[in-house]
Amino acid sequence: MAKQIAVFGDVHGRSDMLKALHKKIKHFYGDIPLYSCGDLVDRGPDSSGVIQYCMDNDIEAVIGNHDDWLRRLVVNLEFEPFAMTPIMGGVATAISYGSTLAGKNGASEEDIAYEIYTGVSNEHKEWLREQEVYRKVALDSGQIYWILHAGVTEPAALSFYDDSANDDEIFQHFVKYRRSRDLLLWARPKFPYRNASIGKTTLQEDNLYKFRDGAVQIFGHTIRDEVIFGGHYIAVDTGCGTKKYDQKLSAVILPENEVVSISEDDLQEWLNK
Repeated sequence: MAKQIAVFGDVHGRSDMLKALHKKIKHFYGDIPLYSCGDLVDRGPDSSGVIQYCMDNDIEAVIGNHDDWLRRLVVNLEFEPFAMTPIMGGVATAISYGSTLAGKNGASEEDIAYEIYTGVSNEHKEWLREQEVYRKVALDSGQIYWILHAGVTEPAALSFYDDSANDDEIFQHFVKYRRSRDLLLWARPKFPYRNASIGKTTLQEDNLYKFRDGAVQIFGHTIRDEVIFGGHYIAVDTGCGTKKYDQKLSAVILPENEVVSISEDDLQEWLNK
């Protein structure tokens, strides 16, 4: 257990943003444990560097939907060609591991998969193998946090609900089956948020699962302009590596619920500290 932790959102290949964010957290809070909500890879230019940074700094992660294709390739020898499409951005990940065929017309799926597989070091393969789909973290204060990628909705959790089951057993069922496991990677939960473009807060109610012991779930995957605190949930993806403009990587400091962010405007300042 720890007294204090930081949990950050989707990085998407921006190792520079992650390094700057880590420096900023250390500056204000010291060397506290860091956790990732997944989607470390794809789209940005340095996915391999992001994973290396997590390894070098003992950052614990959960698998995001973008990480999953790479993990399945290097662990199970399964290749998903959809990962190479522009919407996924896997070509950038492949290139960061030395691929010369990814994104090229005429290259076969088998050759691309083999090139990526051989380009990923054994150390990275083992690290990817060890990452979980979710992590349960208890702080010294007794507060419990479930770190997920896409978040878990009430309908999804209740599909495994049993009066005699606790939340740990429910999540064991989630990861036991591929279809339900994928819900933790791909789901799009509903929750109100501030829409900066129109200056209003949406009125939709959240459908996120409320843990029976008062635990809080923290997730990324769904981009918002700012970190969203919903009481029983925290949404931390603020667009790093994905937004064309105003990219921002954010972390929440727990249990204080304080936010630390890095934007393009202060990126170099913190990298140079």
